[in-house]
Amino acid sequence: MEARYRVKTARLAASLTQSELAARAGVSQSLVAQIERGEREPGRNALRSLAEALGTSVSWLLGEHITEPEGDCALPPWLAGLISDGQSPLGLRALATDVRLIAVLGITDVEWRALNSIDLPAPASKDGYVNLLFTVRAIGTNPRRRSSSTR
Repeated sequence: MEARYRVKTARLAASLTQSELAARAGVSQSLVAQIERGEREPGRNALRSLAEALGTSVSWLLGEHITEPEGDCALPPWLAGLISDGQSPLGLRALATDVRLIAVLGITDVEWRALNSIDLPAPASKDGYVNLLFTVRAIGTNPRRRSSSTR
């Protein structure tokens, strides 16, 4: 079940559609959709292909290693960097480890960079960063979201 959230999280962070991920991984778009909805567990070959296309490991997709940024079982680079960066705010790092919430919110790499660039006068909690995410979206700093809303 963990794979469903992690595939979606990594896909959204890479700003890929299900079709784009499927093409890169050499699987069908319907398989990606079924995995993300939790209707189907990916097989070994599909997991390997998805992990490679997403720049992560099979272990991470399966939820075996949540916060280990080194070695064979590495997190996606964008997430590992944020979690391991001692300068990143604690609330933002807490959000970065909550893959289910990331998947539900569909946080993109552009939004991660925006959240990480905000200089707050006081530390914010994970919930505070979720609220900031909504503010970032409201002011239109995510070009992907802005362009899709004007079509």
